[in-house]
Amino acid sequence: MVDNAMELQIIEKAIENYCMICRCNTDHLISKCPNLSKATGMGCSICHEPCEIKEHKNEWKLLFKFCVRCGVAGNHWNKDCPNPIFDDDCNFDDVTEDWVLVV
Repeated sequence: MVDNAMELQIIEKAIENYCMICRCNTDHLISKCPNLSKATGMGCSICHEPCEIKEHKNEWKLLFKFCVRCGVAGNHWNKDCPNPIFDDDCNFDDVTEDWVLVV
Protein backbone atom coordinates (compact mmCIF):
# COMPACT_ATOMS: atom_id res chain seq x y z
CA MET A 1 0.00 0.00 0.00
CA VAL A 2 1.25 3.45 -0.94
CA ASP A 3 1.49 5.85 2.03
CA ASN A 4 2.09 9.13 0.25
CA ALA A 5 2.39 10.91 -3.09
CA MET A 6 6.20 10.61 -3.13
CA GLU A 7 6.01 6.82 -2.91
CA LEU A 8 3.44 6.80 -5.72
CA GLN A 9 5.76 8.86 -7.94
CA ILE A 10 8.62 6.44 -7.26
CA ILE A 11 6.44 3.46 -8.16
CA GLU A 12 5.15 5.13 -11.32
CA LYS A 13 8.71 6.00 -12.38
CA ALA A 14 9.86 2.41 -11.81
CA ILE A 15 7.03 1.05 -13.93
CA GLU A 16 7.63 3.65 -16.62
CA ASN A 17 11.32 2.68 -16.95
CA TYR A 18 10.82 -1.10 -16.85
CA CYS A 19 12.06 -2.93 -19.94
CA MET A 20 10.38 -6.31 -20.50
CA ILE A 21 13.36 -7.46 -22.56
CA CYS A 22 16.06 -6.57 -20.01
CA ARG A 23 13.70 -7.50 -17.16
CA CYS A 24 14.74 -4.52 -15.06
CA ASN A 25 14.41 -0.74 -14.81
CA THR A 26 16.44 0.94 -17.52
CA ASP A 27 17.08 4.29 -19.14
CA HIS A 28 15.50 3.20 -22.44
CA LEU A 29 12.07 2.42 -23.82
CA ILE A 30 11.35 -1.15 -24.91
CA SER A 31 11.26 0.05 -28.53
CA LYS A 32 14.85 1.35 -28.12
CA CYS A 33 16.22 -1.64 -26.20
CA PRO A 34 19.71 -2.68 -27.33
CA ASN A 35 18.53 -6.31 -27.15
CA LEU A 36 15.43 -5.72 -29.27
CA SER A 37 16.66 -7.87 -32.16
CA LYS A 38 16.95 -10.89 -29.84
CA ALA A 39 13.47 -10.27 -28.43
CA THR A 40 11.66 -10.06 -31.75
CA GLY A 41 11.17 -12.33 -34.69
CA MET A 42 9.04 -12.89 -37.73
CA GLY A 43 5.78 -14.51 -36.79
CA CYS A 44 2.19 -14.95 -37.82
CA SER A 45 -0.06 -12.12 -36.63
CA ILE A 46 -2.91 -14.63 -36.27
CA CYS A 47 -1.04 -17.32 -34.31
CA HIS A 48 1.24 -14.77 -32.54
CA GLU A 49 4.33 -16.87 -33.26
CA PRO A 50 5.90 -18.60 -36.26
CA CYS A 51 3.46 -21.05 -37.80
CA GLU A 52 3.36 -23.42 -40.76
CA ILE A 53 -0.22 -22.82 -41.85
CA LYS A 54 -0.14 -22.09 -45.57
CA GLU A 55 -3.19 -19.80 -45.40
CA HIS A 56 -1.30 -17.53 -42.96
CA LYS A 57 1.70 -16.90 -45.21
CA ASN A 58 0.59 -13.30 -45.86
CA GLU A 59 0.07 -12.60 -42.15
CA TRP A 60 3.72 -12.65 -41.08
CA LYS A 61 5.08 -9.55 -39.30
CA LEU A 62 7.89 -8.62 -36.97
CA LEU A 63 6.54 -9.54 -33.53
CA PHE A 64 7.72 -9.26 -29.95
CA LYS A 65 8.35 -12.75 -28.54
CA PHE A 66 6.07 -13.62 -25.66
CA CYS A 67 5.46 -17.02 -24.11
CA VAL A 68 1.95 -17.53 -22.78
CA ARG A 69 3.05 -20.79 -21.16
CA CYS A 70 5.54 -19.31 -18.70
CA GLY A 71 4.85 -15.58 -19.06
CA VAL A 72 8.38 -14.65 -20.16
CA ALA A 73 8.57 -11.74 -22.59
CA GLY A 74 11.25 -11.14 -25.18
CA ASN A 75 12.98 -14.51 -24.85
CA HIS A 76 11.13 -17.24 -26.73
CA TRP A 77 7.89 -18.24 -28.43
CA ASN A 78 5.27 -20.56 -26.86
CA LYS A 79 6.42 -23.57 -28.86
CA ASP A 80 10.02 -23.07 -27.70
CA CYS A 81 9.21 -22.83 -23.99
CA PRO A 82 12.01 -24.44 -21.96
CA ASN A 83 9.85 -24.79 -18.85
CA PRO A 84 9.09 -28.51 -18.46
CA ILE A 85 5.96 -27.99 -16.37
CA PHE A 86 4.12 -26.77 -19.46
CA ASP A 87 3.47 -29.49 -21.99
CA ASP A 88 1.82 -29.51 -25.39
CA ASP A 89 -1.52 -30.51 -23.86
CA CYS A 90 -1.97 -27.07 -22.30
CA ASN A 91 -4.79 -25.11 -23.89
CA PHE A 92 -3.99 -21.46 -24.57
CA ASP A 93 -6.84 -20.82 -27.01
CA ASP A 94 -8.61 -18.50 -24.58
CA VAL A 95 -5.69 -16.07 -24.45
CA THR A 96 -6.55 -12.59 -25.69
CA GLU A 97 -4.44 -10.50 -28.00
CA ASP A 98 -3.77 -7.88 -25.30
CA TRP A 99 -0.22 -9.12 -24.79
CA VAL A 100 0.82 -9.13 -28.44
CA LEU A 101 3.20 -6.34 -29.43
CA VAL A 102 3.74 -5.76 -33.12
CA VAL A 103 7.07 -4.06 -33.62
